[in-house]
Amino acid sequence: MEYLDDDGVLSHGFRFRPSWWTPRAPEGWGGFLEQLPAQERGYHRIAREDLLAAATDRGLPQALLAGYVWGTGNSAFLVGRRARVFRYKDAQRFDDSLHAVAETLRSGNAVEAYTSMLRGQSQNLKHLGASFFTKFLYAASRPGAATASPMR
Repeated sequence: MEYLDDDGVLSHGFRFRPSWWTPRAPEGWGGFLEQLPAQERGYHRIAREDLLAAATDRGLPQALLAGYVWGTGNSAFLVGRRARVFRYKDAQRFDDSLHAVAETLRSGNAVEAYTSMLRGQSQNLKHLGASFFTKFLYAASRPGAATASPMR
């Protein structure tokens, strides 16, 4: 079996349309999606490296959104269900929760960070399950991930 090198892993990505996501996310979160590489017919491309860069270059809420975009890929029919997490559009609650989790992660408590996001726990966000919050944890654990918040 042949394995991808680091560049192959980081370049793994999907086509999507920013218009699938920006109306569903809190105001201002999705602007960076339009800046990702454009393709034909209104599509853009998001790669794993874009998901990881969102945490350092954009902010933690944008890293969560990038995780949803990357994790959903080019399956437009899944967007409505997956974007339920953004339905309540309480941007401050998202920001506070994501920064608390990232702080826990940076202090070396990965298990505690993971556990805090589970249903019924202090940092749980409704409709955000492990399949997507683990993508967020992956991005937030990178050196240089955002510590300051545009909301604070």
